[in-house]
Amino acid sequence: LQVGGQARELTRDKVVSSFHGLAAAYQAYLRANRVAPAVASWQAQLVPAYLPELKIPVTGMTWSYTTDATHGGYFCLSGSITQQDHSGILDAVSSFPASSIYRSAACGARSNGTFSSWPTTVSVTYWLRGS
Repeated sequence: LQVGGQARELTRDKVVSSFHGLAAAYQAYLRANRVAPAVASWQAQLVPAYLPELKIPVTGMTWSYTTDATHGGYFCLSGSITQQDHSGILDAVSSFPASSIYRSAACGARSNGTFSSWPTTVSVTYWLRGS
């Protein structure tokens, strides 16, 4: 493995697992309640009833959940990260359908951003309805 390869793979695996866990919890909540979680109280509604705990896959990042009138709800993982963490996130993003997840400078993006200096603030938006 290249230098940092194991850390990059670990970041990728933790990010993928976190988004899959949140999406599964969201879907279970939706099935059980016939309504999406409320933006203001989504964590309390999902954790621990539908998700044992809300893990932060990359140090320094935080979770948010928002809805968009056109595209529906999304989870966003955002914060200031290193280039190595970004590489792992890039690998994670590439394992999802292209129309469902984007990395950019702000939550709610519908396209990928370009980053050239580190550390930098990156937001990973996972759209629950895909495109």
